Amino acid sequence: MVTFIPIMPIRPWNALIGGVYHLLAVVNAAATSTTSSLPTTAAYYVSGSTKTFAHTTLTATGTDEAVIIVKETGVATLSDVTLVKTGNTTSSDDSSFTDLNAAVGVETNGTIYITESTITTNGLSANGLHTYEDGTTAYLSNVYIHAEGDGSHGIY
Repeated sequence: MVTFIPIMPIRPWNALIGGVYHLLAVVNAAATSTTSSLPTTAAYYVSGSTKTFAHTTLTATGTDEAVIIVKETGVATLSDVTLVKTGNTTSSDDSSFTDLNAAVGVETNGTIYITESTITTNGLSANGLHTYEDGTTAYLSNVYIHAEGDGSHGIY
């Protein structure tokens, strides 16, 4: 389930004249995986701990590699971060049901907060943000997502 909560800018007309309309997206995923224990790799993992990334660029270029995966009660906070994912998946089916080859993956009981950031992907089934399994939550505010490539989605 995805819930979108609009956050009005100070001057609402800015959203109509080239400004940025702020949006808080709250994503809660239910179990959807048909594949168990995929060997998903990531440049950054947050599992069972809390980690903050600010004013930086995080990248992943490998096949099936995510930029960041948050899982198992992990909490990640990203502020003013550029996430760049390039590279293809070896399985478009698995990328549809798991965080395989996604820029941002949120797995069982993981939580991520992303504000004032950019997510860019380019590759076969390279999703911008993918949540799956029980208890996953993603909070987005003023986040630009561009997913390019066959089978790629912004939020999946």
